[in-house]
Amino acid sequence: MVIHSAEHVSLLTKVLMMFSRRQVEVVSVQSQDQPGGYLYRIVFRAGREEAGKLLQQVKRAVDILEAHLAYHSMAEMPLKSQRTSRIVHVNVA
Repeated sequence: MVIHSAEHVSLLTKVLMMFSRRQVEVVSVQSQDQPGGYLYRIVFRAGREEAGKLLQQVKRAVDILEAHLAYHSMAEMPLKSQRTSRIVHVNVA
């Protein structure tokens, strides 16, 4: 998610709390000072539907100038940060 904002510290805290309340894993956060505001890049793991809901919630925040999503697949992420899962088969008698 890329967010353009007029405010810095308190807004970032509010946005990250939105992710926390929805139990969405944040992979990384980058902040960049720009003329007229700040730019945040938040990389997180969520499905498209959940990401869309988060985007709408973030856009409603007070000092957000603009926000949009940039989708990346798990295959594009470095292997070290990819989450792996195991399937365990259980026989029930």
